Amino acid sequence: MSKVIETVRTVHIFKSKYKRKDGKETWSYRFEMPYRRADGKRDFATKSGFATKTSAQTAGQKEFDRIYKGVVPELNKSDYRVANLRFKDYITHYWYPFKVKLVKDTTLHGYQKRFNSILFPKFGNTALKDITTDVLEEFLNTEIYLNSEFSNHTLLNLRALLKQIFSFAVKNGHLTTNPMLTATPHNPRIQPNVIKRGQCRDAVDKGTLDKIYELYPQGTLEHLALKTLQLTGMREGECFALDWRDVSFENHCIFVVRQIQRKSPTFAPTDWEKELLAQHSELRNFKWYISNPKYESRRAIPMSAELEQLLKDEWECQQANRKKYGAKYKRYFYTRRTAPRFYNDFHSFNSRTSQIKGEIVTEFENGILNEHGIGYEFNPVFRRVNGAYYTSGNTQYISRKIHGFEGNELISSTFNIHSLRHTYASSMRSMGFENYIVQSLMGHKNPSTTTQVYMHLEENVFTQVAHTVNTMGSVDALINNLSNEQLEELKNKLLRKGDLL
Repeated sequence: MSKVIETVRTVHIFKSKYKRKDGKETWSYRFEMPYRRADGKRDFATKSGFATKTSAQTAGQKEFDRIYKGVVPELNKSDYRVANLRFKDYITHYWYPFKVKLVKDTTLHGYQKRFNSILFPKFGNTALKDITTDVLEEFLNTEIYLNSEFSNHTLLNLRALLKQIFSFAVKNGHLTTNPMLTATPHNPRIQPNVIKRGQCRDAVDKGTLDKIYELYPQGTLEHLALKTLQLTGMREGECFALDWRDVSFENHCIFVVRQIQRKSPTFAPTDWEKELLAQHSELRNFKWYISNPKYESRRAIPMSAELEQLLKDEWECQQANRKKYGAKYKRYFYTRRTAPRFYNDFHSFNSRTSQIKGEIVTEFENGILNEHGIGYEFNPVFRRVNGAYYTSGNTQYISRKIHGFEGNELISSTFNIHSLRHTYASSMRSMGFENYIVQSLMGHKNPSTTTQVYMHLEENVFTQVAHTVNTMGSVDALINNLSNEQLEELKNKLLRKGDLL
């Protein structure tokens, strides 16, 4: 987010041209505000009516300090200057400080990228009140959808972001109406003038998976990572945040309770973390941060026999490496507020809240990952021979090789790590599991996400359906293909139905 432009600003005290009823003079203060109006002119805070020069100086300095040392210049809701602010200044001084308290650091980083690359270049110097419905329609439907290479996903994100910004302005009395509410979305029948960038959202077919596992055979960390993603459907950040305490061989399942993320430029530490950073300067340049999973989607995922055996082999290998390297085996910690817990069964997992001084704490996984022994030990499932943490950043190299880079033959030009999550969802659905079960295992917030985005017919299922349609297109054909046991079962069902009638 852009910083306030620093200029020489001081509180100016002067005699007012207005006098009190008793004829005595009054004093005023005046200083420049930390932003400019939409027309580029400077803006000032002024207040009159003080009985003495000292009282005007004191009040003016207090207001100056509040605005320049605080975060937001809190103007009155009815103050005309708010709607006249440039869009960029309004976001910086009003919307962004409000949003910081509500969303995760990575979400803020995503907002920042959209502002800096798309919205500020377009609307940055336009007054908030001058961004009308017609302007927004032209921008979203023509500039973004028809004549740019941005994906439809980006278009939807921009529409949602602008809608909530203007809703915030209306709620706080800075605008009277939300121009996005009456903006007409693009007509999907009108095709864009350029080919849109897009991300492949298909499941990975068996043939491609076989080639990938030939490239990364069993025994390699890449194989374990890819198999875990494919056979659990976890998000990438959740997978690489697995601690061995999350893997329950007794219950044959994996407990998903956290995710790992790179530190973003918009990282905003909590009060607890501010104290830690003040006490431990070595933490300030950390790279990785552990937090709760997306949408707080803590869940248990059953392990297949194949995955369970792979993880058991990896556990034994890591124990041998730990003995081999001794004190040189790398160790990791993270600064969570409560001690780690081991989940012995589903009951202990479902009653996993924690308390600090009587306060129920639900976000007890958050913490800075470090090698300095600060916090509680983190034992990652994915680590190299010497104990070095194998992070989600390594999967970029995996994808490059699959895409035909790094001197490797092209396996798939559309593969990405997230494709394995689609593969898991399609596989679970093709095995007959209901949508709500797949939604729970995937950790989706809304059922529509599961059904609209992640459901793909696998090739073998498609072939089976085609065969059924071609060979059993009539009732006679269906009956002729039933075994004696199936015919007897059908007969009993019909008899029961007749009794009910």
